[in-house]
Amino acid sequence: MVSSFVQLLERRYTDKLDADAHDFITFAAEGAQRMHALLNDLLTYSRLNVQSQPNARLSTEQMLERVINRLRDSIQETNTVIRYGPLPEITGNAEQFGLLFLHLLDNA
Repeated sequence: MVSSFVQLLERRYTDKLDADAHDFITFAAEGAQRMHALLNDLLTYSRLNVQSQPNARLSTEQMLERVINRLRDSIQETNTVIRYGPLPEITGNAEQFGLLFLHLLDNA
């Protein structure tokens, strides 16, 4: 909601704002986007304890490939190159390890 109002301000008054005001609007819009991402991450974290799956044998290589596939658009937009060697199998919660890989790559 905050980012929508900031965008509305920018569109409506863009010709009346000086460079500093445009910078302030950009800072506000970026801050609202970061807050939205943090809230989504917090919601995801809160669901982990409620929807916990049992531990199982996991192929970390397959999990990493799924995450790379999920982030493919972002990876291509930034011309990112991801290289990795053979990865071990582990025992753990597939959802939690999937989120771990997702956030590690997304924040890299």
